[in-house]
Amino acid sequence: LTDKYKDVIPVFIAYLFVLPVRAYSFTTVLQRMHKGAIINTGAVSEIILALLLIYPLYSWLGLPGVALSFVISTWYQAGFYLFFSARLLQTSVLQLLPFRNWLAKLIVFGSLFIGIHYITSLLFTGRIVLFLGGAVLLLSIGGALLLELKQTKQKHVDPESAVS
Repeated sequence: LTDKYKDVIPVFIAYLFVLPVRAYSFTTVLQRMHKGAIINTGAVSEIILALLLIYPLYSWLGLPGVALSFVISTWYQAGFYLFFSARLLQTSVLQLLPFRNWLAKLIVFGSLFIGIHYITSLLFTGRIVLFLGGAVLLLSIGGALLLELKQTKQKHVDPESAVS
């Protein structure tokens, strides 16, 4: 909330790009099929890629480059695991990703937070806008979680609804 942390903002922004792939376990299928060698290869290759990228990205971007090297290697690892999971399941990578669900959430939450920010920034100071945004974020996370749990429970009760 002060200028004290201003220099860390680019590092934080770069690292935010890890969140979409850290929200899911991409090794579940591989673990279930006892493919530890593939999991280990993905983990080791991610570390090697991160180490190879740290210096050039640090030289180019400074500290945000270090964060970006881990972002790139994490996305690589997620793709690696998705590729091998899809291959083992004899399907395409695109069929493993819930794009429709993500797009709906992006539209709903994006509209909600852009609207909240726009309205509150006209009426309140920066700190109040931040805290109101945080409160709405917590409420929307709770609501989305409840909705997901309800949908998951319905799919387990009615197997016909699970086909989408």
